[in-house]
Amino acid sequence: VSPYGKIESEWKQEGGVLEWRIVVPPNTTATVYVPSSSEGAVKESSVLAKDAPGVSYVRQEPGATVLEVESGTYVFTVPVS
Repeated sequence: VSPYGKIESEWKQEGGVLEWRIVVPPNTTATVYVPSSSEGAVKESSVLAKDAPGVSYVRQEPGATVLEVESGTYVFTVPVS
């Protein structure tokens, strides 16, 4: 819970794809570490995450793509092996 509301996070893995649903309450931003080897592997609602509305690419770290997201609901997908 944040001062502006409930932050939600749930994930599932099926068929070699990790799906991560995140809800960020109004007037809030969040830094999200998506487990991936490259920014090009991460999608949000079927588009590259870095091109999705409300999502900004921050950096690539070993094993994770770091994104900044505005308030809203996001569904990130990334292939896993």
